[in-house]
Amino acid sequence: MLTQLPASLDPYRAAAADKHFSGRISAGGFTRLASSVLAIAEEGVELDLSFGSRQDVRASLTGTVQVEVEMECQRCLGPMWVPVTGQFKLAFVRFPSEVDEVPDDLEAIQLDKPEIDLRALIEDELILALPLVPMHQESCQAWQDDEAATDDTQAGAEPKDNPFAVLAKLKQDS
Repeated sequence: MLTQLPASLDPYRAAAADKHFSGRISAGGFTRLASSVLAIAEEGVELDLSFGSRQDVRASLTGTVQVEVEMECQRCLGPMWVPVTGQFKLAFVRFPSEVDEVPDDLEAIQLDKPEIDLRALIEDELILALPLVPMHQESCQAWQDDEAATDDTQAGAEPKDNPFAVLAKLKQDS
């Protein structure tokens, strides 16, 4: 487990010091994420965060966060474990006028106070990375039942008359 993750920090100081955080943290405080899923894996959240500065940005944060969550399959309504990975490149700015100057490869985050809540930022990125419609792959029982029903109806069904056959005949006649 990573024990060196501060609750909040100044992104400009972290960027000047080229701070890097890597490891696992507990997902115990991620209440918004927990309310969006059925369960969060006990292993917690794996993260890799790098603060830095570039010629065009004073403070930036590049990171990857990963967690495994249990969600409800929207096809069969059964539980399923889903790996969730959030990747982000952020640039911190203090004034609205600086937002337009941020390069296109970075997302601008306007700070309203000198420090950021790092755990809330990680939780936000994980929530944004959740699948909109989680579904099993072909192993889903409802999917297999639907496929079997479709195969049965197609095998025993008589071919239907094409409603456009009349138009095809008119075209041939002219």
